[in-house]
Amino acid sequence: MPLAKLAVRVLATACAASLLLACNDYDPVRYWSRVIRGRQATGASSRSVAAHSVLFIGNSLTYYNDLPAVVHALDPSIAVDSVTAGGASLGDHWNAGTAAGRIVHGHYTHVVLQERTYEPLTNTPGFHEFAGRFASTALGAGAKPVIFEAWAHRD
Repeated sequence: MPLAKLAVRVLATACAASLLLACNDYDPVRYWSRVIRGRQATGASSRSVAAHSVLFIGNSLTYYNDLPAVVHALDPSIAVDSVTAGGASLGDHWNAGTAAGRIVHGHYTHVVLQERTYEPLTNTPGFHEFAGRFASTALGAGAKPVIFEAWAHRD
């Protein structure tokens, strides 16, 4: 695997692990013990309701690096869903309405908000406005909002 792809995978895995730690009752020691021993999660059937259900809202950085799948691979008991669009800001997602509707009707425990790389720096008021709108919507629906700040482009 080329070094650049490996670096992206390592970064995506680290971000996913950070998200898992944001879950209030996630116990990494217990989880990795099950993985190492090759057991299923606490004997629950695969049709049982997920302990955590995460909606990712973002752009191509979330989509092409498949952050939802990385999180699910790290802990298969976490159900994942996403609303992504290439180059989209949180403002674009808010104005489209799909992501907010998914939050309200999706029964998620966590909503991950991923903004464009430089948006928080170049449009701080816009970032605060739309991250705040999504966070309020998530809290109103009983979900914990999580900000995922993506890495900056080299240039």
